[in-house]
Amino acid sequence: MKKTLEIAFLLIILITFNSCVSNKNYAETVTENENLKLKIERLKDSVFEHRLLYKIDSIKPIISQREIYQGLPNLIYISIPFSKKIEIANKTINIKKINNYGSFEILAKPQRDKFIDLKISVDFINGEKHIFKEKFRIISLNAPGVRINGKSGVLLLSKNQIKNGVLSIGIENANYLNNSFKIKSYRISIGKKENVIVNDSVITDEIYSEIVKLEKNDLIQIYGLKFVSKFNFRVCKISPLKIQITD
Repeated sequence: MKKTLEIAFLLIILITFNSCVSNKNYAETVTENENLKLKIERLKDSVFEHRLLYKIDSIKPIISQREIYQGLPNLIYISIPFSKKIEIANKTINIKKINNYGSFEILAKPQRDKFIDLKISVDFINGEKHIFKEKFRIISLNAPGVRINGKSGVLLLSKNQIKNGVLSIGIENANYLNNSFKIKSYRISIGKKENVIVNDSVITDEIYSEIVKLEKNDLIQIYGLKFVSKFNFRVCKISPLKIQITD
């Protein structure tokens, strides 16, 4: 109420000045009017921030993801309206703050808990502070496996389906990671011919020339991959790819 009266008072002064242009030179009057307008705008901002105090409890954090994958750096983005600084805390995980505006890198160590609570501390633009508690799910990664044209496991494929096949590494419950691996080489057994090393990530023409010699129900196995990854994490074992020829 007090703020509103101040604004009204300044408006009255502004009108009074406008009616007295004849008593002052034009330049002085314009300057004074501009200064009064600036004060009014600042008072409006002050009123807005004052009202914000009563809305903080209704504000909810906007979070990019609520899943944290163990053993991997998880980039989490937290957006909170009218905030100027955001911090998060939890003793069971490693947290690296990227900036003050809600960007964090989280690394979760192996643990039994399937859920954790993150404490989100916020400084608002009006000087208020508030703490939110948000629940996140901890996910253990499945073992990565070899894929051909996006398929993994034990496959029934024709020779033509294998031709020019592209190999990759995939994790079933973390598909967003599947483009982060780059295969340098692999081993392949073709029927009774075993342990051929291929320095590529595709079924080459040379390898396919051996595959076309196979008979129906013969087996191909691809394993022993060497690769690089965008993420610095340790892979103990990669499940091999097994293919049974259908023609």
